[in-house]
Amino acid sequence: MLTGIKEIEPSPRNKEVITEACRKAIRNHPDAYARTNEFHDRVGKFSDIGTFDVEKALSAIVESFQVIGRTNGVDDKTEWSLQWECPTRSSEGEYLWISALRHIVIPTMFGPINRREAPFVWCNICHHNDHTHPYCPFPKLPGWPNLTNTNGGGGGAPGGAPGGGPGGNVARGARGGTRGNRGSRGGRGRGTA
Repeated sequence: MLTGIKEIEPSPRNKEVITEACRKAIRNHPDAYARTNEFHDRVGKFSDIGTFDVEKALSAIVESFQVIGRTNGVDDKTEWSLQWECPTRSSEGEYLWISALRHIVIPTMFGPINRREAPFVWCNICHHNDHTHPYCPFPKLPGWPNLTNTNGGGGGAPGGAPGGGPGGNVARGARGGTRGNRGSRGGRGRGTA
């Protein structure tokens, strides 16, 4: 999910401009360099002598980037996302890569992208993390399997909020099965009668 450019039309030229801006900003960011050095098991060595070359690997990773823009159908704004080939099979590595990519501010001619980080939500329906609304858009696609989960996707909202995550999900409501980070009710000073 790329934030801060919802007003931009998803034309082929705009996609090209934003893709190149993403590649340049991420290629030059120290967090992307660090993630490449740590998690790169799906990327070749990129060296004639068989040793790993971080610079060449990072260049290959960012060349796999492709920006996708589509009108969301709710408020006719454009939802922009970055499609890529994840360079690792490690779930921890994928999480750290995505976290790094989401907070890199990308300067463009349209203004900065990702100045405010998009919410990180794991969907209970499609198990993805790039939805911009509290529902999953994929069940509306032709051929998508029928849902047994009727809570609208949600999932993964932080802190026990309605929508899932620690302390609750849409099906259970905000109270959830745990107390989130509130602690116990003891010691709140209820007073005496």
